Amino acid sequence: MKKFLLLSICLTAFNGFSQTFWTAKSTGFSEVSRGLDDISIVDANVIWAKAYDGVTTTNAVRQFTRSLDGGNTWTPGTINLGTNQSLLSTSCISAISATTAWVSAYSNNANTVLGGIWKTTDAGVTWTKQTTALFNNTVDSFPNVVHFWDANNGFCQGDPASGFFELYTTTNGGTNWTRVSSVDIPNPLSGEYGYVHNYEVNSDIIWFGTNKGRIFKSTDKGLTWTVSQSPITDFGGATVSGSFGFKDANNGLLVKKSTPPLLYNTTNGGTTWTAVTFNMDASSIRNTSYNHKI
Repeated sequence: MKKFLLLSICLTAFNGFSQTFWTAKSTGFSEVSRGLDDISIVDANVIWAKAYDGVTTTNAVRQFTRSLDGGNTWTPGTINLGTNQSLLSTSCISAISATTAWVSAYSNNANTVLGGIWKTTDAGVTWTKQTTALFNNTVDSFPNVVHFWDANNGFCQGDPASGFFELYTTTNGGTNWTRVSSVDIPNPLSGEYGYVHNYEVNSDIIWFGTNKGRIFKSTDKGLTWTVSQSPITDFGGATVSGSFGFKDANNGLLVKKSTPPLLYNTTNGGTTWTAVTFNMDASSIRNTSYNHKI
């Protein structure tokens, strides 16, 4: 499944034509102001999405919604994370069929409960924690991302713990996760971390951005990593300064939120970026969730 980044700037650019190009659909949630901050598209019919509280974004919401008809109708459900789930928030969702999906979850109350990866094989009725994705550093572990290419091969990403980014890979659906060795990951900068559902995948390639404006990249489904500095300073947080997306292994775009806004492209997979002409004023850029994958 190929995933592309839909930049918030693109949504804004088409805002004036929304009645022509976009049709509003109910996500099925009964709660007021339920938003969607991560979407996983399996095929033309099957779509899963993760919810958040649109009024108080720090509230823990453990809900998903699922469509089996290409997004026309949606059925919501609860992500039951078991004991102490009230202390957990979900960060990312990845699905490979109408019945099977994974979520990553993090502790919203430091030093009290461990986050990690949970899996459902019954369309979200039950969720089981995959305990070999340890995330067991109660001070530093923070699961941000989970992604599966198919029923067996997956990757998850967390903030630095014990001195290096906490990344795991699996080849058996998450029954066994193996942490990527520190020798295969560039060292983090002081105070560097990633963001929830802030990543991009194209074929076997993964990219994720950090609060230092760096982009980590793997070309082998997360086994080995390189890093490059982007033209922006931060890919998330309250002062998010930009976002990036790739259409294939080499070609991508990066938008820098500034006055005036700046646009960059890459033809070498994000190693270097070149400024290009961009005709939109800064007021047109909306600071929405960090990315939406379609």
